[in-house]
Amino acid sequence: MTAVSPPTFLGRNPTNPSPSCQTLLQNAQQNQTPLLVPIYVSVAAGGPPTYTLKGFADFVVTGYNLPNFFASDWLDPANDCQGTTYCLNGFFTHGVGPYTGDLSGTDLGVSVIELTG
Repeated sequence: MTAVSPPTFLGRNPTNPSPSCQTLLQNAQQNQTPLLVPIYVSVAAGGPPTYTLKGFADFVVTGYNLPNFFASDWLDPANDCQGTTYCLNGFFTHGVGPYTGDLSGTDLGVSVIELTG
């Protein structure tokens, strides 16, 4: 995990998902593996947009429709987006992150556990 400091940072304008992003989403969706995703308190429009981070939360990807990249929602196919309506389907869950240190910020359900002996 990478620490984000300060909590405001520049994003990217929408593009096609990179091959590494596609692999990550595909594996997470197929294996029902939670991903640690950023949660934002605000976004300011612009080129590129500016995001203000609130914290991180575990998210289970159930399906997606992104430019040139689609997987049907395994939990409820009725949630599938079509055409140029892009979406990432899933649900938030509680999780434990493999990380040494302090996540700081707002508690959004992710905990850190360290071995002490």
